[in-house]
Amino acid sequence: MTSRILIPILWLALSSAAHATQPQLSLVATWDSSEPEGTEILSYQPKTRTLAVSNSEAGKIDLVSLARPNLPMHIRTLDLELPDSHTINSVAFHPDQDVLAAAVAGPVGSVGEIQLLNLHGKVLARYAAGHGPDDVCFSPSGEWLAVANEAEEYWAEGGKWHSHPGSVTLIDLTEGLLEGVVREVRFKPLPQRHGLTTLDAGRFLEREIDGEEVEIPFDSGDPAHLEPEYTAFAPDEATVYVSLQENNGIAVVDTASATVRGIIALGVTEHMADLDDDGRVSFTETLRAFREPDQIAVTPDGRYLVTADEGDTDPKASKTRQGPAGGGRTLSVVDLAAAEVIGDTGNQLDEAAHAAGIYPDGRSDNKGSEPEGVITFEAESRAWAIVALERADALVLVDLEEPSAPQVREILSLRGEGDGKLAPEGIVAFEQDGVRYVATANEKAGTVSIVAIEF
Repeated sequence: MTSRILIPILWLALSSAAHATQPQLSLVATWDSSEPEGTEILSYQPKTRTLAVSNSEAGKIDLVSLARPNLPMHIRTLDLELPDSHTINSVAFHPDQDVLAAAVAGPVGSVGEIQLLNLHGKVLARYAAGHGPDDVCFSPSGEWLAVANEAEEYWAEGGKWHSHPGSVTLIDLTEGLLEGVVREVRFKPLPQRHGLTTLDAGRFLEREIDGEEVEIPFDSGDPAHLEPEYTAFAPDEATVYVSLQENNGIAVVDTASATVRGIIALGVTEHMADLDDDGRVSFTETLRAFREPDQIAVTPDGRYLVTADEGDTDPKASKTRQGPAGGGRTLSVVDLAAAEVIGDTGNQLDEAAHAAGIYPDGRSDNKGSEPEGVITFEAESRAWAIVALERADALVLVDLEEPSAPQVREILSLRGEGDGKLAPEGIVAFEQDGVRYVATANEKAGTVSIVAIEF
């Protein structure tokens, strides 16, 4: 049975305007792709009430009708018939045309591409991307595409590890979907600046190479060690924000000139946490950690950026108590005008998971519940965020009325009886017939959860 908890009154009192009624999250449906795993990224088109679901393992995109969110219906599967060693890493609906963008990565050493498809899978256009395109998104108007090229593959040569530099691809579609102009945004070496993951932090990148796990010394300033993860457009489309997870920063990219205007250093979060994998949950030790954000989202008013602080440097960094650990276990709020972090959730995400009986104590010494996905929306005259907890298999509703003190309002476990690991990753929010919903792609289960939000 799906569990739902109400957050204690003490938490509500921290807000300047407590709700007369408690917001509620409820699981209304689960769609099964029939694949054992791989459902990863989602995109929703309001016009057709259709969900696109990419499956990196199967190399396919499923289209699912959400005309009735409590009864999702499979429409068709788009098989891109990719060659071996190619994967679909992301999918995005055009906001008002029946067109999908798919980020396709090739073998190690090759550049990727963005394919524009109609809803029957016909390729309408192909655009070059950088190495390892990992995320693709349309701007609100559909006139731009942004691609985060993670370039996380490494190879050995001359006794050293090598990787292609990470980058961002911007595709200008103002002259039409078939007349796109591609620009590659490249990074200069990052400064060894306070708040970024500096060289003296002693980090490693853990990568699988030829079937073996290897640890590569991490140089945060080296463009080859920049691995852009997620992109998010400002509402006016003049700026694209890009998460640099391992570097603990956000790149600020000017859309028109395709240049990096600056890097926002995210610094360190400090709060009480459970740091021992010992079968007991006790939030009594101090965690100091680089945030290391995965997915990011801009609030609808364009004033703030929120980050899901998962962590992604080596496990040793996640477990360390001597220096900043890896992964903040938080949702953080960045004031975009000031270009600085103004608040985070502290230990609220893990505490909510524990109160719901779903906190993964086995991960206490290594990133806790792991916030991975995040989206924002407006309701009740304020901004809200939904955070997906990968290790707790849960969604958390966060109130952003006071951006400097974001407050958890409710948590929902996505697990049913007998369910194994779900690992929610991709997440979208949408409104339909006056009801707000969230959908999550559960990577380890091959399913999609549809959740209703009531205020």
